[in-house]
Amino acid sequence: MEKYKLIKDNNYLKITTSYEKGGRNWANGQANSRGIYVYFTHITKVDGGERCVLFNDKDFKVSALDLNRYSKKKDLEVSNKIENITEELFKLFEVGNKQEIFQMIKKEMV
Repeated sequence: MEKYKLIKDNNYLKITTSYEKGGRNWANGQANSRGIYVYFTHITKVDGGERCVLFNDKDFKVSALDLNRYSKKKDLEVSNKIENITEELFKLFEVGNKQEIFQMIKKEMV
């Protein structure tokens, strides 16, 4: 799932869901578990592509569902649940309220 919200000019907020195999994060040394994550990113659309800033403290990801193996069924379930609350997530993302985003996603996944 990919959703965009225009902020101004070519600047957008982007929310995506994706499966991640997990492992060691090279940037901070922490272990990431396998599962489906929700990514929150600020992007700029340019010449048919997207540009984002790496190591931006405003962008982050949230673990939505831990999985041992990829499941297309679980991926679609998570994507549909996140899609249903996308507008609320965009509002919280715009003001930088990460804590409420974490809580809303955890509550939705129950």
